[in-house]
Amino acid sequence: MQFGIHIIVNHLTLSPAEVARAVEDHGFDSLFLGEHTHIPVQRDTAYIGLGDRTPPQPGEGADELRKRRPDLRANFWYLYDPFIALAAAATVTERIKLGTAICLIPERDPITLAQEIATLDQISGGRVIIGIGSGWNREEMANHGVAWKDRHRVTRERVEAMKVLWSEEEAEYHGETVDFDPVWCYPKPVQEGGPPILMGQNSPMTFERIVRYCDGWIPYRIPIGDPDILPAIARLRSQWADAGRDPNALHVAMNGPAIPPAGDDPAEADPADLDAAAAEVERLREGGVDRLLFNLGSPKRDLGYPTLDRYASLLKRIS
Repeated sequence: MQFGIHIIVNHLTLSPAEVARAVEDHGFDSLFLGEHTHIPVQRDTAYIGLGDRTPPQPGEGADELRKRRPDLRANFWYLYDPFIALAAAATVTERIKLGTAICLIPERDPITLAQEIATLDQISGGRVIIGIGSGWNREEMANHGVAWKDRHRVTRERVEAMKVLWSEEEAEYHGETVDFDPVWCYPKPVQEGGPPILMGQNSPMTFERIVRYCDGWIPYRIPIGDPDILPAIARLRSQWADAGRDPNALHVAMNGPAIPPAGDDPAEADPADLDAAAAEVERLREGGVDRLLFNLGSPKRDLGYPTLDRYASLLKRIS
């Protein structure tokens, strides 16, 4: 099992280069960044991470609506572009994998995105992993010209088109939402066929989509202690094998256990919390999880290094 960091970088945090160096120096194997191009000021879509996802009620004003929704500012308003940030990270590191969790495929042109990802794979020497999703924010997606009802089909066709662009010298793709005649598109990725594509969804159709056009799964919004997660991974592996795909080629990554600070020192963890986290890691390892991503959110600059210290203490515990 590998252990990575999922973190938000922006102008209030450590820079992408600083974070990447620290992640590598602390012994983690990967750095994953998320994506939102923008957040519409007027939106009916409730944040998917909020327990109350009901739409605005009749007569409910904007101020009232915001009171029962989380402040998305630090997490989503201020996100850096993940590929530019990861390119900066690539230039100051040698070992860690560089990933997205997640890249919003419906919000990106597939030809441009294919070139960006291939360029990042070249710059990093083949260290890229792409976690993808179809998005949760209807208004954000609409601003990119994609209808909500079409998001899954758009995602599939764009991923399929990118894989063709990465694999064929004269690539063409003909779908309902993506359509182009033979083109030359370079560079090609270092990784043959392109970087692994991990689906960041959790819905009844997720496994079918993974088996059809992805290389793995990042379970979304499933707590690591959920008793259903390991049976779900087993079902995915069964469907994967039934489709004739290589059992050793399936990647499964998910969020690792949270490790709160012990007292006032953000670098210190309670030994009891580390013991509990280590037991959970072992359970997931035995259940077929390949990589755990510790989600650090968006720590301010002065908390970035101490927070990494705290999570690195778990690596020492389980090594």
